[in-house]
Amino acid sequence: AGRAAILLSIAELELAESRLEDANHSANEALELATRLSEEVSVSDAHVWLGMIAAARGDQQTSDAEFAAAFALLEQPGSPAERSRRAHAFYADVLEARGDVNGAIQHLKRAINSSRQWINESRAFIA
Repeated sequence: AGRAAILLSIAELELAESRLEDANHSANEALELATRLSEEVSVSDAHVWLGMIAAARGDQQTSDAEFAAAFALLEQPGSPAERSRRAHAFYADVLEARGDVNGAIQHLKRAINSSRQWINESRAFIA
């Protein structure tokens, strides 16, 4: 795994421990590094984690903006469907926690569609 991916793993652990400032620092550092190295997958992952961290802080506007940035990258042709599935599932959790059940359902449906795409991509790769 690249350095950006490792920093994101650290951010995930820090978030799990409610060390939000540390998690935010690690995720931002990963975003800067991945952007500089043009690692699109890590850039989108960093936006997802920054969105999760902002949600944990109660900053809905930043959370929404970070997820929107991730989705913009994940909707590009050739973007890994599995990453999109995971991002939509995480955002559904965020929306559900803030009481937006309809929004959560919409993102869970998008996660399911991404899973179907990932399965089809996997089958095509194996064939």
